Amino acid sequence: MQVNHEGFSATVSGQEAVRALSEIMLTRIREKEKTKRLLIVVTFVLLAIAAFIPLFTPEGREANSYITSAVLAIMALGAIGATKFSIKTPAVEIESEVQQVVNMVNKVGTSYSESNNA
Repeated sequence: MQVNHEGFSATVSGQEAVRALSEIMLTRIREKEKTKRLLIVVTFVLLAIAAFIPLFTPEGREANSYITSAVLAIMALGAIGATKFSIKTPAVEIESEVQQVVNMVNKVGTSYSESNNA
C-alpha cells in the first residue's frame, strides 16, 4: 500500500503495516483538525481584543489604539491563513494582500527608525 497525502508519503506491505499506517494517517488528520480549531480560537481572541482596545483607550491616545487594533486584526487573519482581505464600508474601502501589508509595515518601521535617529 502506498500513501501520498499533503507532503506525507509512505509505502507499506503486510496487514500489520497497513493497520499501522492507517493509524498514523488517522492521528495525523486528527491533529491537523485540532490545530485548525486552536487557530480559530486564537483568531477569535485576537479579534475580541482588537475590538475592545478602542473602547477602553484613554483620551488622546485614540490613534494608537486604532493602529494596535488593526495590527491585531491582521495578525488574527494571518493566524487562520488568510492571504488576502478586504473591508468595505460606506466611508472606507480597504483591500490588501499579504505582500502589500509586509511592504507597508516595513515602510512604517523604516520611517519610524529614521525619525527616532534624527
